[in-house]
Amino acid sequence: AIYHGSGTLVVDGASFDGCHADKFGGAYGTTDSSDGNAQFKNCNFGKVTRNTALERGGCIYSNSPNVTTTSHTFTDCWISGQVAGGSSDVNGGGVRVGGGASPAFTRCTFDNCSAEDSGAVHIAGSSAPSFTNCTFSNCENVGSSKNGGAVRMSSAANHPPFTSCHFIN
Repeated sequence: AIYHGSGTLVVDGASFDGCHADKFGGAYGTTDSSDGNAQFKNCNFGKVTRNTALERGGCIYSNSPNVTTTSHTFTDCWISGQVAGGSSDVNGGGVRVGGGASPAFTRCTFDNCSAEDSGAVHIAGSSAPSFTNCTFSNCENVGSSKNGGAVRMSSAANHPPFTSCHFIN
């Protein structure tokens, strides 16, 4: 639906249902050199019909070192996504964060997310997103690796904060 490179993007109260990407970020994605700001508030990413991507980030794909906890925020959002594909790098059913990106998620619900690796969120490399008062429910890893039903951190470089978050099912 949205592939964002630069400038300021503010989205409030939008619904992204049934969005699909052949590669990354079914509903929203950043470029590897994205330097813009994005604020998503009260948005539904797949609440009616899940969003999908064939490789990474069924709903959201963030892969730029310029994406920080102050430049990219997701507040009071519902995120449900699925990643399905034939490649060996199929991860982050709801969100895939890599390339040093560090978006902030506050009071978000990750529900019914699935992928072959890391059901709701996949965090790679030096990325350090933050999660505050978020709920992860009914998320699963459906692949043979069984890494991270809700969250997988594929590098020991950064362990992002999960402050007052709830993990259910």
